[in-house]
Amino acid sequence: GVILITTTKGKRNGRNTVNYTGYVGYQAATNQPAMANANQYATMFNELQVYNNGTSVLDPNQFGTGTPWFDQTLRNAFITNHQVSVGGGGEKSNYNLSVGYLDQQGILKTNDYTRYTAKLQSDVIISNYVKAGFTAIGTYSISNDQPTGIWQQIYTAPPVLPVKFADGSYGNPGYYGLGTTIANPQATLDYNNSKSNNYSFIGSGYVDISFAKHFTFHTSLGGTYLENQQRIYIPVYSATSTQQNAISSLSVNRLETRNWIVENTLTYANTFKDLRLTVLLGQNAQYYSYNELHGTAAGVPNDNTGNWYLGLGTGGVGSINDVDHNYNQAYPLMSTIASYFGRINLAFKDRYLLNATIRADGSSKFFGSDRWGYFPSVGGAWIVTKESFMEDQKIFSSLKLKGSWGKVGNVSSPTFAGTQQSVSGGAYSVIYGNSGIVSPGVSVASILPPPLQWEVGTGTDVGMEATFFDNRLNVEVDYYNKLTQRFIMDVYIAGSAGLSNPYITPNVGDLQNRGWEFTVGWKDKSSKDFGYSINANFAINDNEFIKNSAGSQKLYNGGSGSTGGQLATVSTVGAPIGAFYGYKVIGVFQDAAQIAGYTDKNNVPFQPTAQPGDFIYQSSTGVGPISGNDRQIIGNPNPKYTYGLNTNFTYKAFDLSLDFQGVAKVDVFNAVKGLRYGNENWTEDFYKNRWRGTGTSNKYPSVNIGGNQNYLPNSWFVEDGSYFRIRTVQVGYTLPESIMSRYGISRLRVYLSAENPWTSFKYTGFTPEVGGSIGNVGIDVNVYPLTAIYTFGVNLSF
Repeated sequence: GVILITTTKGKRNGRNTVNYTGYVGYQAATNQPAMANANQYATMFNELQVYNNGTSVLDPNQFGTGTPWFDQTLRNAFITNHQVSVGGGGEKSNYNLSVGYLDQQGILKTNDYTRYTAKLQSDVIISNYVKAGFTAIGTYSISNDQPTGIWQQIYTAPPVLPVKFADGSYGNPGYYGLGTTIANPQATLDYNNSKSNNYSFIGSGYVDISFAKHFTFHTSLGGTYLENQQRIYIPVYSATSTQQNAISSLSVNRLETRNWIVENTLTYANTFKDLRLTVLLGQNAQYYSYNELHGTAAGVPNDNTGNWYLGLGTGGVGSINDVDHNYNQAYPLMSTIASYFGRINLAFKDRYLLNATIRADGSSKFFGSDRWGYFPSVGGAWIVTKESFMEDQKIFSSLKLKGSWGKVGNVSSPTFAGTQQSVSGGAYSVIYGNSGIVSPGVSVASILPPPLQWEVGTGTDVGMEATFFDNRLNVEVDYYNKLTQRFIMDVYIAGSAGLSNPYITPNVGDLQNRGWEFTVGWKDKSSKDFGYSINANFAINDNEFIKNSAGSQKLYNGGSGSTGGQLATVSTVGAPIGAFYGYKVIGVFQDAAQIAGYTDKNNVPFQPTAQPGDFIYQSSTGVGPISGNDRQIIGNPNPKYTYGLNTNFTYKAFDLSLDFQGVAKVDVFNAVKGLRYGNENWTEDFYKNRWRGTGTSNKYPSVNIGGNQNYLPNSWFVEDGSYFRIRTVQVGYTLPESIMSRYGISRLRVYLSAENPWTSFKYTGFTPEVGGSIGNVGIDVNVYPLTAIYTFGVNLSF
């Protein structure tokens, strides 16, 4: 397909115009899960000690409600945005210059972001046959970044832990015997010194040359430069028994992206009686480069932020490298793409339409005969209402039948996935004989997948567009079937392979998405003063893994939600991609007799080590005891239904818009419930519904979620991710032109707006909108909370 992007341009009317848009407001977290208070936590803590034969006991009456950690660490965050643009032009040129400023606090205290932007765009008609122009956009931003893992810390912090004791020291988990995995979130925020500076420049220029009446030659050159500078400083401090640092450290990271693209096209356009013909031939070339540079130093003094430099380190420990520590991949990463394409558009009597394209794309990411991919497409439409036999009908204002088929290649695969990676360091060093000389060692870090091939999407679409009642009612129906062949995904391999990179990235097979899309809209003006429009959409999608390159082998993923060495998702033929995978919970053991009686046909206990209050897992093999072979698909992170409703109303100078959105029949894996390593907090919902004795609950386990086999991926962690949301509410008022013209103002509109002010869902975490890479979608670990933004804004032109 072809994507056209239109930017704001000045007008060739000889008059300069000035526009201002701005708003101020605040951002607030919504739908925060209610956590257990200190009294409730202490009660459950004591229950857990009984299960584990512990000796620490808390007095529930000692703490009251305790520390509300969400209230302690979150805030209503101020936000302001301003943009001023000046545009104009003469008979043969135009320009537009704009500058912008955004200042946004994060809902997490100490987290904030400031951005400055500048843009210049201009077009010039050089002659009757030549036109040229350029666009340049520069951006600079500064941010105080949030600490790693802070949301999980806030979610799990015990309410019995005070922010600070009476003597001013931080509330220490060790004081209450809460274990070594609990942190004081306030101490984490106070000692977090993570800052980023981002620079970007995007520029492009073009020249259009018209000749021989029907031909236009277009050439353009564009480029992007992005630089991210991170500076992370950890001072010497001692906050709690688990949050302390004996020697300061400084990490400085610089990440650079450089790319450019050049494109040349030749277009022929002509009309032959009833036939309109447009033919385009083109070529483009792209270059992409990504570099990382990492430096560390110890013993850097903390006099002020101006002294945070690597050269000031005195600890004798430091490093400088250009290796990504997540992937052990040396930099720079570079790739190139060359493309040749052609397109033909035909329109006969403006009722029969045809569009056909062919692309040849070559990428340096692939090798040999797999380097080039060829991607054809064709689409057609029949405007039925322009036929003579439709002239007298009164049903349709317009009716179009359409269909298309095409292929597209995905080049976003990892660069050098087929390059052997290595790992080195102290653990791989060796001493030969009695020499005492340490020789550095290197080990294989990865297993090479087969050479990558193009991931190809083949799509078929048929549909209908119709309008009724003098075009006031419009209806569109589409059926699509998209087959993604040889799709690329990270596949985890057994830890016993002894590799630092526990996965490979191959072409894993074919993925199918098919379904229906429906759109209905009504637009009318019932009087001179009142007008409105209502548009609704609804989509149905089925996602299925239909071919596995590895045969019947299951492809495991979902490492972020894994516990007990078992991964949380699986991809297997006939099921959705990245389906949640684990044990199906069919109840909760009430007593020892029920545990002893849960056996296979040979009287072998299914769960011999279980305790009352533990999950009862369904055996899919029918053979005890329960093992990894009894795992099954327990959820689908791919939504079945998506829908939306958009409305706009105008009455005289007032306008109102309401936007609604929803998703249904989708699951979320609430990993924060299962990733328990000690005495993390529980939700209020769990406190009220937990098992605490025979007959108290057959759905919720005891407080021992992190013990026995309860923490393994299972269906209790899989929750309904459906939601319905008011996405936008905006009411505005445009001041009368007769008043504004007295002051040289052409338009002034003020408005109040709310984004995501209300969302309804059953999910017990922060938000059911959980993304992730393919195979990891829908796993909730340390997810940013759902937020609402309320603003007052102004649009001004003169």
